[in-house]
Amino acid sequence: MKKRNLLLSVTTLLVFGCVVLFASSHFNQSGRYIPRKSFEKQNAQGITDALNYLQNLRVNKATGVVDPNDILKAQQQLIAMRQQKSGNTLGLTFIERGPDNVGGRTRAILVRKSNSNIVFAGAVGGGLWKSTTGGSSWTKVSYTSGSSVHLNNDNLAVSCITESANGDIYFGTGEGLAQNGGSGGDANGSSSIIGQGMWKSTDGGATFTQLPSTVPTAANSTSTPWVFINRVAADPSNNNRIYAATNKGLRMSDDGGLTWVNPIKLTATAYLQLPSSDVKVGSDGSVVAVVGAAIYLSNNGNADSYTKATNGLPASAKRIEVAIAPSDPGYIYASIAKSDGSLDGVYRSINKGLNWVVIGPGGSSSFELFGSNNQGWYDNVIAVYPNNKNKIIAGGVDMFGWEENESWIAKTLWNANSPGSNAVVPYYIHADQHAYVFDPNNPNIIYVGSDGGLNKSIDGGQTWRTINKNYNVTQFYTTASGAYSEVIGGTQDNGTLLIDGTGNTMLNARHVYGGDGSWACMSIINPKAVFASTYNASFGRSVDKGNTFAAFDKWTTATPPVANPAAGFIAPMVLWESFNNPYSKDSVTFTNTDSTNVIAAGSTITVRSRNGGYPFPYQTPVQIGTVTSPNKSIRVKDIVATKFFVGYTGAIYMTKGALDFTTTVPDWYKIATISGTPQYMAYTKDGDNLFVGTDEGSLYRISNLLQAEDSATADVGNTSTCVLTTKLIGTYNQAVTSISVDPLDGNKVLVTLGNYGSTSYVYYSTNALAATPIITSKQGNLPQMPVYSSCIVLNHGNQVILGTEMGVFATDNITANPVVWSEESDGIGNVPVFMIFQQTMNRDAMEVGGTIYPAVNNYGSIYFGTHGRGFFECRKFVGIKDIDSKESVSKPQLKIYPNPVKDNATIEYNLYSNSDVIVKVYSLNGTEVDEFNLGNKTSGNYTFNINTSSYRTGTYIVSINANNLSKSAKMMVTK
Repeated sequence: MKKRNLLLSVTTLLVFGCVVLFASSHFNQSGRYIPRKSFEKQNAQGITDALNYLQNLRVNKATGVVDPNDILKAQQQLIAMRQQKSGNTLGLTFIERGPDNVGGRTRAILVRKSNSNIVFAGAVGGGLWKSTTGGSSWTKVSYTSGSSVHLNNDNLAVSCITESANGDIYFGTGEGLAQNGGSGGDANGSSSIIGQGMWKSTDGGATFTQLPSTVPTAANSTSTPWVFINRVAADPSNNNRIYAATNKGLRMSDDGGLTWVNPIKLTATAYLQLPSSDVKVGSDGSVVAVVGAAIYLSNNGNADSYTKATNGLPASAKRIEVAIAPSDPGYIYASIAKSDGSLDGVYRSINKGLNWVVIGPGGSSSFELFGSNNQGWYDNVIAVYPNNKNKIIAGGVDMFGWEENESWIAKTLWNANSPGSNAVVPYYIHADQHAYVFDPNNPNIIYVGSDGGLNKSIDGGQTWRTINKNYNVTQFYTTASGAYSEVIGGTQDNGTLLIDGTGNTMLNARHVYGGDGSWACMSIINPKAVFASTYNASFGRSVDKGNTFAAFDKWTTATPPVANPAAGFIAPMVLWESFNNPYSKDSVTFTNTDSTNVIAAGSTITVRSRNGGYPFPYQTPVQIGTVTSPNKSIRVKDIVATKFFVGYTGAIYMTKGALDFTTTVPDWYKIATISGTPQYMAYTKDGDNLFVGTDEGSLYRISNLLQAEDSATADVGNTSTCVLTTKLIGTYNQAVTSISVDPLDGNKVLVTLGNYGSTSYVYYSTNALAATPIITSKQGNLPQMPVYSSCIVLNHGNQVILGTEMGVFATDNITANPVVWSEESDGIGNVPVFMIFQQTMNRDAMEVGGTIYPAVNNYGSIYFGTHGRGFFECRKFVGIKDIDSKESVSKPQLKIYPNPVKDNATIEYNLYSNSDVIVKVYSLNGTEVDEFNLGNKTSGNYTFNINTSSYRTGTYIVSINANNLSKSAKMMVTK
């Protein structure tokens, strides 16, 4: 039976999708990916805003480009650092925290010809991965540098992969197609991560080494060869012939990659070196290459044998992708994007490219391969079914299928529900698709690489399965943590992800907010309160740990809604909290609910804050009630305080009611007017000062926040009564990428900067609260590259950790002159680290009215949000002595061994004085699992055993309470 016509088949699906979209709110979705364009379709900018954001962080502000020579120079400086000093300063070790069920941008897929169960996938930020089970699970592939003057990099931007006739495997690096500057990528692509050439395996993918002939080297111009390899292809009958589509044209090797030539002549004496985006080889050795957004053809691929295809093709294009029918090399297809990125059309030739006809015209709202955002320059892909030369799939934002004498039909849909890993749905593949690969041994099996990772079909594309298990290549912009080791962050086109130990594995993530994820945070006062945002400061809050969200800003909640102020793509928002704010001017009512008892003056009562209902002790100054009327009320200062800050272009806003869920929209105050767009914000521990850094390079300090308690004192519009001061304390010709404040001393502030082309990226002040702070460069021996994130380590104020374009670096003495930095990337690799977050807020466990408030179990832990390898955690500083706490010296001490444990754990504890001892075991979400009342013990050391044989595999918190003080430690249970 024939398929329905194009308009009916596609429109029906779109109408259904629109019903789903408009019947539900963005703020009440859980566990579902909401694509960028479906969240705010009418205003969506597609991938452009995301790439512009990266450009602003990396581009040389003076020249407007990212010169690959600057990047190569930084890499060489890193090599020199390694040669001068072995080891690392702080000895940081990292634990991978996931997600193990969410992928990231994938452009390279290879299914082995000899074994369909062996599949390789390459991510543009996370390197090369391998599956031996047909994609059901993945492991990271390691590789070594073939050059003594180049990086041994474990996180390459893998862009393409192929298998030669004899089974050798080649993969290329550098994502030249992530920019809107031209087909194939100019070498100065501002948002593109350059590569390190090509890598080869001669043992079936067990080991890979770098091909020295493809190592990019510094040149006198920005046209550095081999920084972007967009496609690699192999001759089917010549073991040693390899083709590479690079930023300097098409290259060909006849000796397995030892040497290369440019095979396409421009003139009698010059060769075509425009960027090449694609190259494909037919079953007979014929070649179709795209160079400079034009198609070139050769019957045998030999040098000087290429002709330009023109008959029936458009005169110009932005990007062209081609596909050759495996069953007939005379059949060639091309998906062509216009100069504005929209679909020009899908073309076909049945005579090896001599003539072309349109089989899928552009310009239809129901046939938008590249979406309404016209991003055919970014996601453009086409493939031919191996067993049918007249049947293809093509797409970018969505996949469409076509067969001769039948109409185009949608194979995927941007608003289809996102499944969990390995769930099967008819239409869902993540938007922004880059690779369609058929199993060479089974034409019904198709793999897709997209911004969401990997999908697979086993029925020729009728249904799809997400196959991201352990494929952790997610690109995070931000990261934060909750009280119980949860980790949360915003991602590139994968929404905001929360990992809280409640999934099928401890590394499973939940999608809690859609679109491009931005800043996120979790409350310590109310551990179920979660805040998340998407691009341009569209944010919401959740009272049930991310299951549902509601807007609480003053604009979208207005009647009628008012447009939000302008904001950066990744706009900062931060939550300051305190369990004891002596400056609070807020109060709550305490009512004596016991109708039979009078509360005497001097009694200690428990009062609940309006901030999350958190309990705090209060000593009554007067008697509450009388014998005849005992249930009276008094007003009590609410010492549990929060302040929530959001940065908009030109202004900073604050609310004190972020945790007050009794009101839909709390009061908001404009606390500062600034110049530029905020990029980062950080506060002093006492909450009295907020530092703001902008994209344009300005550093501001907003002071006297503790006295800003209402509209009169906090809103700068009230010029005669506002108590706040805003001061510009630093200016740089680079984007301010992070600000770190010493948790124990607000005068000590570290500032990091982005943008290549500078000589300094780290600045430090020891008097940041002074009228005129002195801020000095602390570049030292750090390679000259963008630094994206930083952390002044809690209770170790001289120790600083940096997240950079090339991994993690640290110093144990930021006050030294010069500062000596060391690389600390073991376990993470040289991946961009966009945010570092240390848990600096602590609280002891307590039980009030039958409700258990577990202790913070990750005090001192540091979390790293990478742009390509997901989350990592460093626990080196967990359990560090809280030198601010007078009680810390009296706390019981706790050790657990073995750890991890299978069946029995030994708990060793030490008491400083006689006490009743209670040990409790909690899951990571705060649920009590076990309780042991050990009775009264005298001071000294003790041990006892816990049988964990019935425990579920995962991480638990063991908390010991003695003398009303507690100590917690993590226990990992394995089976």
